[in-house]
Amino acid sequence: MIVGHNMKALEVTIDGQLIGVYAAPDEGPWIALMANIPRTYMRAHIMTETPTESWQWQLPDIQEGECIEFRIVDADPNDIPPAPYVRKLTAEKSNEGD
Repeated sequence: MIVGHNMKALEVTIDGQLIGVYAAPDEGPWIALMANIPRTYMRAHIMTETPTESWQWQLPDIQEGECIEFRIVDADPNDIPPAPYVRKLTAEKSNEGD
């Protein structure tokens, strides 16, 4: 991460409670996905890829009636937690974006 400046990040709250602030380690793009799996509640996670790694943060399950909110914020890169799920990309996968 680049130190000394803020970066755009995704702030997630559920029913007004801060769940976390998430961003790609290289300030690249990220994606938020949600699905009603297994149909009785909703699952959500944040994903991103760097040239060498795939990162994923699993959010808490969202129950019926709860409100999840996503907001773009400025964040200090040092305040972004590392993803609990990090997978090294193969050389072949890393070269697909070239």
